[in-house]
Amino acid sequence: MKYLFPIFVLALFIGCQSNADKKQSSENSNPATTQTNEDIEIREYEGLLPCADCPGIRYNLKLQNKEHTGDGTFELDMTYLEAENGKDATFSSTGKWITLRGDADDINATVYQLNPDSVESIMNFLMLGDSLVMLDRDQKRIDSGLNYTLKLKQ
Repeated sequence: MKYLFPIFVLALFIGCQSNADKKQSSENSNPATTQTNEDIEIREYEGLLPCADCPGIRYNLKLQNKEHTGDGTFELDMTYLEAENGKDATFSSTGKWITLRGDADDINATVYQLNPDSVESIMNFLMLGDSLVMLDRDQKRIDSGLNYTLKLKQ
């Protein structure tokens, strides 16, 4: 009787190890567990937004995320038109973006928040169909008659 318990524990251990090996083997042979480029969604938005000291800032924003998720990475190029002695100046940033639910005006709104390396550079965009509208730091629409919309590139 005193030998039954150690034998039971040993049999249980061997059985669990065998199932783990089978599971790992089946995961390695299943192509669905391998991430491919097809699992990544990429959307690009562009638009010409206002600038205080130049004719405008051309935004080119690329959002990337795994399919069926709401967070990912971004690449943003902001080209200040005629900014340096009449020549365009482009500044690029990268970072992570997250999806927020609700803004200052609508609890059901979808907001994309870009989080580059610097906290001072956080940007918020309200998703409206195939467009993104820039929001201020408090996630409110910018009170202006000027265009703050980026359109999805087709």
